[in-house]
Amino acid sequence: MKNREKPMESSGSPLPLEKRGEVSRRNFMKGLIGCGALSISGGVMMANANKADIPYKIIARVISVKGECAVHKPGDEVVFDGETIKGRICMHALYSFLPKVFALSYGAEFPWLEDKDVATHACPDAQNPVVFELRRVV
Repeated sequence: MKNREKPMESSGSPLPLEKRGEVSRRNFMKGLIGCGALSISGGVMMANANKADIPYKIIARVISVKGECAVHKPGDEVVFDGETIKGRICMHALYSFLPKVFALSYGAEFPWLEDKDVATHACPDAQNPVVFELRRVV
């Protein structure tokens, strides 16, 4: 990693972040929490949706398995209802597609999708990829 030269004050000490036009991560996160964009619940940071918004149910269905997968087979389903996850899911696949599930559950639309309520996602195992269909139930 390259060392960036920090702007210095005439005294030879580094300029504070604010004087450099930068914001520390801590102050950035405080700002997000302060304006209500984020909250911390049980040590977990959560994006705050409008209180009137109820998350959509998302169903992740295995549509193909290439190679061998010890956990999934075509047709397996996992249901995300905004509070719980029902069904058997590999931790690697869950970790990789959870951001997309979260976005879909709160109404995100991806412009490259033919159907705004259906996305596909492949697990990160390049040797034995499992492809999931993520469907928003409206």
